[in-house]
Amino acid sequence: MATTLPETKVLISHKPELTDFSDRLTSLLNRVQPPPEILCFIAAGIIGGGVGIVMAIFHYLIQIIEYLTLDSWMGKISGWGTWVISHHSPDRGDSGGIDSVAVQRLFRR
Repeated sequence: MATTLPETKVLISHKPELTDFSDRLTSLLNRVQPPPEILCFIAAGIIGGGVGIVMAIFHYLIQIIEYLTLDSWMGKISGWGTWVISHHSPDRGDSGGIDSVAVQRLFRR
C-alpha cells in the first residue's frame, strides 16, 4: 500500500505592481470626483505658479548677466581705450547708457 501525500498548494504573494503617477492620479480623481471647475482652478494654480517661478529665475539670470558683463567685465576692459563708451557704473548713480566722460575723450581729438 502506497500512501500518497496530497499536493500542497502554495499561496504566491502578489507583489503590488508599481503604477505610474498618471494611474494613481486617475484612480484618485475617480474616487473623489471633483467638479470640473475645481480641476480647472487647480490646473490654473499649478500653471501660474510654475510660470511665476520661471519668471523670477529669468529675472535673476538677467541681473547676474548684467552684473557680469557691465560691471565686472566692462570695468576690466575699460582701461584698454575709450572705445568702451557704454560702461555702466551704479556707484555714480547714472542709469547706464553712454558714459559722457568716455564720449568727451573720444571726440576731443
